[in-house]
Amino acid sequence: MEIPARMINAPELKYGPGSKQATVQPRDGAWTLVDKKFSKPMSLGTWIVVIFMPQNSFSPDDAKRTITGLVQGCEAVGMPVPEKQPLFVYKNPQSDVDQSLSDAVMQNRSERKTTPTFIVCILPDGSDTDLYTAVKHCGDIRRGVANQCLHVGKCRNARPQYWANVALKINAKLGGVNDIPDPKLAPIISDPRQPTIVMGADVWA
Repeated sequence: MEIPARMINAPELKYGPGSKQATVQPRDGAWTLVDKKFSKPMSLGTWIVVIFMPQNSFSPDDAKRTITGLVQGCEAVGMPVPEKQPLFVYKNPQSDVDQSLSDAVMQNRSERKTTPTFIVCILPDGSDTDLYTAVKHCGDIRRGVANQCLHVGKCRNARPQYWANVALKINAKLGGVNDIPDPKLAPIISDPRQPTIVMGADVWA
């Protein structure tokens, strides 16, 4: 099957104040966030980490290193992180996820007198989609709390570029703006009067 198509140039992307490289021209659909700040970075605010694994599979030291990596990744792109050492708790991946997350929130309220506005969940490698779906259903639908799932195989000892990509997702979920396409090259996308969604797909010959 053949269909007509055309190749369009990637728009120049503009980043926020404080960026050493304020604009970037994507090449082959890829670019890095090194020395760039988000256009509208949001604060991570009050957050907690829920680890759906036993401690002998993901130790407290692993958790602390992961938290440090995430904090540094967010701050590198301009996101304020007032809570550098959030509460982290371990939960059974076979447990009632809604109850586990609710218990973690209540524990934070009891110990730190604050209500989390963001939840990071660390999931075991090879876990089925039921656990991920349950986390999303609880956070996005039932509780209305923004959340981010990380798989242990990727977040354990992750490199800065991984955390930059995670920060992209978190900032958007918190209502921030990561970058702004040049309006001259992408007038529809950059016009706030015309809300637009861009769907991406890999096309193989």
